[in-house]
Amino acid sequence: MNVQAIRELLSELNPNASFFDVGEGNFSCNVANATEEQCKALIDRLTTLGFSSCFSNRIGASRFETFVDGDSFVHVMFHPAIATLRVTYGPKAYLPSTTSPVYERKVSPTIIQMQMQMVDNSIVCDSISGLITANRGAPGMSYLLQVADGRFVMIDGGNQDGYVTPAVLNERGDFFVSEKIKTEDAKRLYDTMCAMTPEDFEKPVIASWLITHAHGDHMTLASDFLKTYRDQVVVEQMGFNFLNIEKDFSGIIPIWVNDFRTAVKACSPDAETWIFHAGQKLLLPDCTIEVIFTAEDFMCTGNPLGDANNLSAVFRITIGKTVFMVLGDTYPISQTIMRDAYRDALKCDILQISHHGFDGSGTARGWYESMDPKICLWPCDEFRFRKDRRNLGNAQEGHLFFSHYWLRNTPWVRGDVVGERQHYTASYTTVIDAESGKKIN
Repeated sequence: MNVQAIRELLSELNPNASFFDVGEGNFSCNVANATEEQCKALIDRLTTLGFSSCFSNRIGASRFETFVDGDSFVHVMFHPAIATLRVTYGPKAYLPSTTSPVYERKVSPTIIQMQMQMVDNSIVCDSISGLITANRGAPGMSYLLQVADGRFVMIDGGNQDGYVTPAVLNERGDFFVSEKIKTEDAKRLYDTMCAMTPEDFEKPVIASWLITHAHGDHMTLASDFLKTYRDQVVVEQMGFNFLNIEKDFSGIIPIWVNDFRTAVKACSPDAETWIFHAGQKLLLPDCTIEVIFTAEDFMCTGNPLGDANNLSAVFRITIGKTVFMVLGDTYPISQTIMRDAYRDALKCDILQISHHGFDGSGTARGWYESMDPKICLWPCDEFRFRKDRRNLGNAQEGHLFFSHYWLRNTPWVRGDVVGERQHYTASYTTVIDAESGKKIN
């Protein structure tokens, strides 16, 4: 069945459905005020037409199911809490295996927030005293997971290396700017992988390199890393959802995207390309990565795409005995959708704070509270974490960052157990044992 035939089917089932070009030859259909009956009718009709289900998942009350027929796929997403039915369809493409992997356990799985010297970029200080008076810059984001068979998962990676003037603490706790230095974030990442790779591996193996969204401070290090260490690592899969990047964005963003795709293929020509959709899963040894939100979910709201942060993918990662939520740079409007769609289904142990802490959950009240993390990973430097008013819960530019205040000043609660929330920034590397959920370095 071709794309036009699927569109006609969806229009027949709901004449008021809206259609969006979401790239890679795919389209999304959004049905507002949808009902369980409409979702069931669509699935029944797809089955009658010869489509077979190859994947299904539930997150809370939300339902996700992927169907294939010949050279076409249809992915159905239904959120009863917000009465939204969303269907993405197009040419059949790579889908991760739905079978739990058989593997030899070689390591205890870990979650690592990488130290990033580039998070200190563009810090401004008073020219006479040297005391920091303002801060700017693109902080970047880099998470390295090691799964139980010794392979790795990379999430984003950060900015390409350059020169920075980092802020340092003096003995009184004041921040001053130090001497300009050349960063080594790519080398640090490679050295970390090598040190953790099992002895019987020829080289580090990256099971999947996932990109949340197409911003340079999240993905340019990935491209440079793969060019530099092209013959020294293996990449088995790259995953992203960039929409129709050439059509929807101009300037540097399409260049970043194409550079990354080219770098992966040059490093590992057989690497799979996973264009992920909400609700889908990647099954790895003692690790399940669920896609919670993608760019197409935001596009289908009809809101302007803006600067691409609302297009950021969101992942729920269950690794070892730990649940890790990765929010990328999602802004409050996307977080409100997730908050209302999933309700309390996304409680986690570890939370990557959105947009480096600079916009948090903003006015999406209850979003962070519903996740109630024990550990907060802030993809920003220590200075911004301690001093930037956007990270402290103060009002700025029309936003009220009460969610940041709540995170920093309210203990986590699990039944009758109460504990102090822990906070770590990217000014240093933080390694967390995914079995115990505790920091080990």
